[in-house]
Amino acid sequence: MRKLIASIMMVAPLALFAETVQGVVSGAVCGVHGEVCSHKPMEHGFELLGLFNDNQGFFYVANVPQHVFRKASRKEISIEGKVYKKDRTIIADKITMGDRVIWKKGTKMEMMDMGGGCESENQRHKNDSMK
Repeated sequence: MRKLIASIMMVAPLALFAETVQGVVSGAVCGVHGEVCSHKPMEHGFELLGLFNDNQGFFYVANVPQHVFRKASRKEISIEGKVYKKDRTIIADKITMGDRVIWKKGTKMEMMDMGGGCESENQRHKNDSMK
């Protein structure tokens, strides 16, 4: 019982700091100038990608691979995690697009395509080997 209470006390403060920020995936060059990029180079890795929110500006998402953002470029997403407004940075716990989770901290989830949601690295290799 003590272990349960101790673990709840350790996790509870973390939950208090989690926020959800919604916006559009955009390149940093456009985002810091207050707009969403409309050009293709951001899909090919030429630009640092992050979240642009009309009210709060551009945020770099420090712990999420750039390929997740490239596949969601110019799409509306929600990021749940710790928001460092002063530093314009988010440490994400979970990213959703619509009702699909496209990335989650602590898993090897990868976005497979816009319609398919995600699957684990092991599942992807299993599916590849069946082809």
